[in-house]
Amino acid sequence: MLELSKVDPSLNRKINQVFLKISRQIYESDMRNDDTRSWWPIRPPLLDQPLVPFLFSELIRLFKKAEVENISSKELASLFSREIIEDLQFLWPSLGWKPSNIAFEDKLFLISKLIELSETSIARENFVSVFQKLANEIKESSNEKPKNVLRVGTRLYFEYLKPLYGRLNEDWEKSLLEATRLVLTKQNEVTDPGPWGDASKEKAIRKLVRNSDFRREKEKDLEQILQGVPEVPGIAEGVVGENIIVGFTIESVPENVDAFITDIDAFKNLDKKKELEEKGVVVVIKTRNGSHQLKTGDKIWVDGTSGIVFKMEK
Repeated sequence: MLELSKVDPSLNRKINQVFLKISRQIYESDMRNDDTRSWWPIRPPLLDQPLVPFLFSELIRLFKKAEVENISSKELASLFSREIIEDLQFLWPSLGWKPSNIAFEDKLFLISKLIELSETSIARENFVSVFQKLANEIKESSNEKPKNVLRVGTRLYFEYLKPLYGRLNEDWEKSLLEATRLVLTKQNEVTDPGPWGDASKEKAIRKLVRNSDFRREKEKDLEQILQGVPEVPGIAEGVVGENIIVGFTIESVPENVDAFITDIDAFKNLDKKKELEEKGVVVVIKTRNGSHQLKTGDKIWVDGTSGIVFKMEK
């Protein structure tokens, strides 16, 4: 099973890229819908939150079974499209509103598998997302009752998985019934975040990244040693002087860097910030004395969402 400390740093950067990308897209979609007030026929969290733990657990189970049966990544990718993978990735923030029973290692396995498949899957023309399909189907049926909307939405998400169930000779209809039962049972337990209101775009996106990024669960076992200002969100771990650069400011961007920690503000050039965001490189600024407190060879964990730096084992 994957362990974060044994994962190639490039995977951490890819996870950072995914969570930042989907958080931006969710925020922009909310703003297009009058700051979530005009979502129709249902606000996404009301469907996503009760559905995601079961849906993700099924994906994990099915992907593991595919590995046991030696089904290649290329064949798995053929069962999805790039857009379907992205639509599934949009569900990560909903997993963070409440604790789930999905183990850390399983979440890491799932995100790595989804990233792998997105890199090899083929784009689909004229793709229609779940919530677009949901709106169309509810409009055609004229049945806007919440239970019907939740049933239809659950089915639409599970239709993404139907080819995978078929390939593995699994009972798709049985899983769909169980998922629908869970969603209807838990519909009154949903934590609806509501409109973003006065929150800035940067703050809203950071909150979405925070909800998505299950890797932060590991921080409860780490020792906080430094507090700065979060500048580029994400998680990085490594060694000062190797893949993590600590300095007064950011002077250059070498290859294979995973995080920057600076004493003062880091960016006079916004293009450099955009470059680091696109690469999945984490940045924490304004630590004041980070360059003096952190020494070459220190193994640290950098949380670019909270701005906190943690000490790891020697």
